[in-house]
Amino acid sequence: MASDNENCISRLRAIPVKNESRVFAIDSVSKRQWSFGAWHTEATTYGAKLRRLGLKRGDRVCVISENAPEVGLLYFGALYAGVSVVPMHPTTSPDELAFVLSQAKVKGIVFAAECAPLVKSEVVQKTRIPVTTFEELAAVAPAEGFTALENASPDDELLVVFTSGTTSQPKGVVHRVSDLVDNARSFGSSIGLGPENRFVNLLAMTYLGGYYNLLLLPYVNEGSTVLGPVFSAGAISTFWQTVITHEVNTLWLVPSIMSMLLRLDRGTVGEEYARKSIRFSLCGTAPLPLDLRERFEKRYGIGLYENYALSETLFLSVNTPKDGPARADTGRIMPGIDIRVVDRQGHVVKDEVDGEIQIKTASLMRGYLAADGGFNLPLEDGYFPTGDIGHVKAGRLAITGRKKDLIIRGGVNISPASIEEVIAAVPGVQEVAVVGVPHALMGEEIVAVIATAANETFDAVRLRVAEACSKKLSRLKQPSTIAELLEFPKTTSGKTQKAKIRAWLMHGTKPADSADPMASGLTTPAPAAKPSAAVLSPAPSSVVTDISEAMSIKYNNRVYDLKEKGVDVTVLSLGEAFFDIPLFKFDDLPFPALYHYSHSRGTPGLRKRLAEYFLSEYGVEFDPAKEIIITAGSKIAIYMALLAAVEPGDEVLIHEPAWVSYFEQVKLVHAKPVGIPYDQELFDFEKFITPRTKVLVINNPNNPRGRVYSLAELTHLHQLAVKHNLFILADEAYSDFLLEADRFVSMANLDRAKSHTIVVNSISKNFGISGWRLGYLISNPAFVNQVLKINQHIVTCPATILEFYIEKHFSEIIATTTPQMRKVVELRRRVANEMARIGLTTLDGDSTFYFFVSLGKTKLTSEQFCDRLLDESNVCVVPGIGYGASCDKFVRVSVGSEPEERIYKGLAQMKRLIDETSA
Repeated sequence: MASDNENCISRLRAIPVKNESRVFAIDSVSKRQWSFGAWHTEATTYGAKLRRLGLKRGDRVCVISENAPEVGLLYFGALYAGVSVVPMHPTTSPDELAFVLSQAKVKGIVFAAECAPLVKSEVVQKTRIPVTTFEELAAVAPAEGFTALENASPDDELLVVFTSGTTSQPKGVVHRVSDLVDNARSFGSSIGLGPENRFVNLLAMTYLGGYYNLLLLPYVNEGSTVLGPVFSAGAISTFWQTVITHEVNTLWLVPSIMSMLLRLDRGTVGEEYARKSIRFSLCGTAPLPLDLRERFEKRYGIGLYENYALSETLFLSVNTPKDGPARADTGRIMPGIDIRVVDRQGHVVKDEVDGEIQIKTASLMRGYLAADGGFNLPLEDGYFPTGDIGHVKAGRLAITGRKKDLIIRGGVNISPASIEEVIAAVPGVQEVAVVGVPHALMGEEIVAVIATAANETFDAVRLRVAEACSKKLSRLKQPSTIAELLEFPKTTSGKTQKAKIRAWLMHGTKPADSADPMASGLTTPAPAAKPSAAVLSPAPSSVVTDISEAMSIKYNNRVYDLKEKGVDVTVLSLGEAFFDIPLFKFDDLPFPALYHYSHSRGTPGLRKRLAEYFLSEYGVEFDPAKEIIITAGSKIAIYMALLAAVEPGDEVLIHEPAWVSYFEQVKLVHAKPVGIPYDQELFDFEKFITPRTKVLVINNPNNPRGRVYSLAELTHLHQLAVKHNLFILADEAYSDFLLEADRFVSMANLDRAKSHTIVVNSISKNFGISGWRLGYLISNPAFVNQVLKINQHIVTCPATILEFYIEKHFSEIIATTTPQMRKVVELRRRVANEMARIGLTTLDGDSTFYFFVSLGKTKLTSEQFCDRLLDESNVCVVPGIGYGASCDKFVRVSVGSEPEERIYKGLAQMKRLIDETSA
C-alpha cells in the first residue's frame, strides 16, 4: 500500500487526461453527459469558486442537498482545492446540523434552495457560518490562477462523514485523500472493475454509499456512473427503464432495495435485461440474508457479491466473480489489510472461532473528531475494534453478528447468526431470532424465538427445529428453549429488535393476582344517577347525564378544596409525577408567531422532533407531515380518535382496570363500552369480540396498575385486530416510565403500516408538564386526516407558544426528566417492598408511579373506603370503581407527588382502615 499512497495524487491528475473523451457521468433527469475531461474542467471551476468564497486549503465546507450532478462536481472541486467536505442530508434536524457545524468547525455551507428552512433555522443561523445556495455559487466568479490539486498531498483531509454510533450525538469520521483513493483502487482491482463498468447511483450522495461507492470509486477505476434520485418504492416503476436507457451493466444494491424489487417489480423487463446485460451486482452497507440473496439471484439471474466495510475503515473484504455466487461469508480479505479476531479478554483466537474483529489498514480513518478540534482514534494494540463478531477461515472473513448480540454460554462466545441460519432453513419457520438470557450456572442460556408459517402449527415446527439443531449444531450451540412469537418487533429498516425480544423473555407477564378474586361479573360500569329535572331546566342531554364524573379528578378537586382551607393532605391520588424542571427562556421564541394559530396538525418543527424521538427511542418511523397530529392533551386525542373510529352503537372493548375516561368517552361518541374484567386472561379476549366490536383500547404501560404488556400479548392483540378488522387504540402515555427501556414495545412496532393501530401519547406525562396539556396521535394518513377535521372544529390547534417552547427546548427537557423518571420508578420499587412488608397486596405491575391496591376483605366499597380515608386520616387515594366495574375492591395509589416518608405513613393509614373494616 505504500506505493499507492505515493501515487494517489498523480493518479487523480492522470485519470481525466487518459480518459478525456470517454463518458464518466450521466444525469438521468436532464440526460446531460460529462466526459472525464469535461467533468474535470467543470469541477476545477467549482474549486476556483470555493476559493473565491474565501475557503482555503484545510478548511471544511458543509454540503446539504438531495442527489444532483452539481453535488458531485462540488465534491471534486473541493478535492481539487484542498477543502474537506462535510456532507449532511436535508432531513437532518436543525439541532443536529448545528452540532455538526460546531464540532467540525465548518467555514462555509453550500446548500440546495429547498433546504433553506433547515439552513435558515434559528439554531443554525446562530453559528454565523457563511451560507451559499448552489444557484448563488453558479453566479460566483472563479478565483484567478487556480490550479486543480496544486500542492496536494495524500494526507490532505478529504471528507468528514458523521455517522450514528452508540452515543447520543453523531460521530465525525475523518478520512484523507489516500484513504479513499487507494482503498477504491484496491477494491476495484479485487473485484475486477474497469472502464467497461457502468453503475447507477441509487444511494444518497450525502452518505458514504452515494459519495464513495457510486461516485468516487467508479471514477478512480475509470468506470462511469448514472446520477439520479435516491432509490425509493415509488421509483421502482422507472428503475429498469433508467438502467436500460443508459446501458448500466453493474449494480450496487443494498438489502432493502433488493427486497423492494422482489416485492414490487411486477414485470419481466428487468429480469430479461439483467440476465442479458448485467455483469454482476455488488451488495453492501448491511448484512445480506442468505434467503434474500438466493431469491434475488434466482429471479434476476445476477451474481451478487457481498463485501464488508465500515465508515471508519472503508472496504476490508470482498466476494468476487472468481469466487462464484452464494458464498456464506463477506469474501476474501483485501491486500494490505491485517485482521485479527479476539475473545472478550482480548486474546487472539484460532481460525474459524468467533470473536470481535479488529483491523489494521492504511485506509483507517484519521480519527473521530473531538470537541477540542483534535482527533480520537480508539485502538487496541494498534488494531481498530469494529464491534462486529465473526471469524477468519482460509483468508476469508465471515461476519456472524454484533458484539452486543453475542451470547456467552459457559464462558464460550456464541454468535446467534450461525444458529439462526440452521433454524431458518427448517420448513415451516417464517422468521427466527436467537438471543441469550441470563442463567445462574451457564452465564447465559440460548433461546430461539420463531414465527411459523400460516399453515403450520407451532408444536410441529418446534419438533423439526429441535431435530435440525440436534443434527447440525454442537451441543453448546443448541437452544435450551424454543419459543413462539406471532410477530417480531422491527425497526424502521425492518431489522428485528432483539433487545425487545430478550426483554420479553426476561420479563414475561405474571398471572393476575389470584389471591384477590373480586370480579363482579359486570362488563360495564353502572351508570351514575341522573339529576332531577328540578336541578337543571331545561334538561341536559341524556348522553351527558349518563356519564360519570372522572373519579380521579373528583377526589383531587376535594384535595384542592382542603388545601385551600389549610388542611395537610397526603396526596396519593394525583395522576402525575412532580419533576424539577428548569424554566427555560421564552424570549428567544419566534415572536410574533406565538400570538397566532399554528398549523392544525401542530407546528411542523415539533412534529419532526417527535418523529425523530420515536425513531430513536422506540424504533418506530412515521411521517411527521401526514401521520401525526399534536393535540391539546392526550385526553382530547383519545376522544377524537374514538369519534373518528366508531359508529353509533358500535362496541369498544376496554381492558380493566382502565383509565377513568375511556368508558365515559365511549359513551360520549354514542358507542357502547364493554369492560373486560381484570381477571380475564388477555389470550381469552377474543370471546368478547362481537360483530359490533370496532375498537379495543389498551393502556401500555397501564394506569392504574403499572403493568407493561408483553411482546407476546401485543402480537396476539394485533393478530386479533387483523382477523376481526378492528382498531387497537394504544394509549402509551407512560411509555418512558420503565427502568428497562427495551421492555416497552409500541403497537406501531408490530403494525408498521399503522393500518389497525392508533397510538396516543402524552407530552404532558412523559415530559412532566401535565398543566401544559399537550399530547399527540399517530396513525395512518387516512385516519389522521379524519381526526384533523374534528380537531379543526373543536380546538383548532394546541397553544402555539407551548408548541414552540417544547420544540425549542425538547432535548433539554428530556435530559432533565429522563433521570427523574428513573428515580420515580425506583421509588415505586421501594414502595412495593414496603407494601409487601405491611401486608398490602396489589395487581401485578412494576412501571409508572401507580399501584392498584387490593382492599382485601373490607366491607366497604372503594368509594366508601376513600371517603373515610380522606375524612379520618387526610390521605387521598382514588376508588377502584372508576377504573371498571370489576375493580370495586381496589384503590389506585400514586407515588409521584409525595416524599417517600409521607407515602409510607399514608400506606400505614390505608392498612389500618382495611384491617378495621374487614369482617
